[in-house]
Amino acid sequence: MIIWNTSPIRTHRTCDAPYAALGFNEICREIFDFHDQVTDLYRNLIGKAEIPEAKELLESLLELEQHEAMRLVRQTGRMDDL
Repeated sequence: MIIWNTSPIRTHRTCDAPYAALGFNEICREIFDFHDQVTDLYRNLIGKAEIPEAKELLESLLELEQHEAMRLVRQTGRMDDL
């Protein structure tokens, strides 16, 4: 049995305040931190994957996560235009 030692994904690493008390920029920072944690998790798991199919799946998930983060960056950038 293989046990992967991965850190759990945590919220509120960038601030301690509840989301309702945060402004736009603070919420963005929290969301991007969350995406960074997910990306790091996928990279960690890719390095530990022993089955080629599992590694391919994790690589696909990493790519999807990276594209989603880029999409969010574009969308939040548009919010500044409003």
